[in-house]
Amino acid sequence: MIAPTRMKRAQQGIISDEVRAAAAEESLNPEILRAAIADGTAVLVRNKNRRIKPLALGGLTRVKINANIGTSSAAASIDAEL
Repeated sequence: MIAPTRMKRAQQGIISDEVRAAAAEESLNPEILRAAIADGTAVLVRNKNRRIKPLALGGLTRVKINANIGTSSAAASIDAEL
């Protein structure tokens, strides 16, 4: 049975065509990108309803995301943060 998520497929050792394409775009070995997706240090994004190339995000790639959600001493409002 094929796993329902990209992460689970990566954890099973499966290197999909999407992983291969994103790895090529990032000049990475597909196995290295698969391992990063499997351990959660990279993600592969692609909307299956759009004709776009898959994009890898994470520590090994050119694109990284950093999000800090929380309150500060200047403005403490969870509703405003979310």
